[in-house]
Amino acid sequence: EKAVPVKKSKPLFTTDAEADEINESREDKKITEKDLPVGKCSSCSEKGSLIKCDSCKKGQHLLCIYPPIRKIPSRKWFCHKCRQPNPTLPDEKAENPNLRRRSRRSLETEAGLSQSVARDLPLDNASLQELLDALMHHKDAWPFLRPVTRSEVPDYHNIIKRPMDFGTVKHKLNMLEYRNNSEVIADARLVFDNCFIYNQADTEIYQCGLRLQKAFEKLCKERSLSVSDDDIKYPESKRSRTVF
Repeated sequence: EKAVPVKKSKPLFTTDAEADEINESREDKKITEKDLPVGKCSSCSEKGSLIKCDSCKKGQHLLCIYPPIRKIPSRKWFCHKCRQPNPTLPDEKAENPNLRRRSRRSLETEAGLSQSVARDLPLDNASLQELLDALMHHKDAWPFLRPVTRSEVPDYHNIIKRPMDFGTVKHKLNMLEYRNNSEVIADARLVFDNCFIYNQADTEIYQCGLRLQKAFEKLCKERSLSVSDDDIKYPESKRSRTVF
């Protein structure tokens, strides 16, 4: 009797590596921004061309995606949230009343802290989003939109101990990691400080930094976001870093 081959079911990915392996198996297609759907970005709520997650179907601007990607994906793409494995299943949460009570108390505590922070340390989110969008679409912003990688510039992190870029600033603002305007301004100024420390004055990137810094100061004044040097407060790092 002839044996019937058993069809193997496709495994569901739970890690970035598995997702990338699936992506690599698809044929390359050259996709431009004109091919993308237009709608409201799930990160910044602004309209524009969107890259949509193949899992949750939410769309984001290329500049809003975190971790940053350098070009429009030509294969299946999954957003950061959908690529994160879920450590706790819903059934486990339902069966554990202690976890429910603890979670409720945590949410109440966080809500109280958030209200206190909002009162004491105001954050003008709308103006800051406008500022960053205008800055990131400036013609001289291209060197400062993504983190500098070791593969691109091997000695960069040996010289710059507190790297920063505007893609990261925007992500932190979207994730509510800033407490006030001065922390956002501080990270933005850090981008320029790092530029002038690492690059020679006669290089293209240094000159881009100079022009973009002037545009940044002008945008701040237009939105009444100017902060004096004495008021600048750098956001607390999750781990200690050496200031260059």
